[in-house]
Amino acid sequence: MHHTFRAAGSVALVLLTAACGDSPVGSEAGDPDAGERVVKAAPSFVEDIQPIMDRWGCAQSTCHGAGQGGLRLTSDPATNWRALVNVPSTNQREFLRVEPYDAQNSYVIMLFENRQSPLFPPMPDGGPIDDVDLTNFRRWIDQGAAFN
Repeated sequence: MHHTFRAAGSVALVLLTAACGDSPVGSEAGDPDAGERVVKAAPSFVEDIQPIMDRWGCAQSTCHGAGQGGLRLTSDPATNWRALVNVPSTNQREFLRVEPYDAQNSYVIMLFENRQSPLFPPMPDGGPIDDVDLTNFRRWIDQGAAFN
């Protein structure tokens, strides 16, 4: 299968943050009251990824809480993990929503980075997602997308 790739931006972001470990960064997007957030060396779904989805309002009734795009998200991390990992995208079935160990080809990352089909809008609605959240999401996927 042929995949399109976003060149310098994604690679530069990953290379720039790869050696950071847990670098402190402010909360410049999403919930302004979220406090200081960090790029984690090994993000956890429950501790890091679910809060990203909460902060960006992914499970709200105007978004995936209502099943937009064929994806229903809730406030329950286990339910959301099952809806994302190893599940084909509703819009572009040749891609998994989250493909463990492969953030570059995971449809959710394509949406965050605006690399998906022009027929579907980028996510999140209030985006673009900031570098801290994007890097943590990518790292979680590249490290196997575990329910941890």
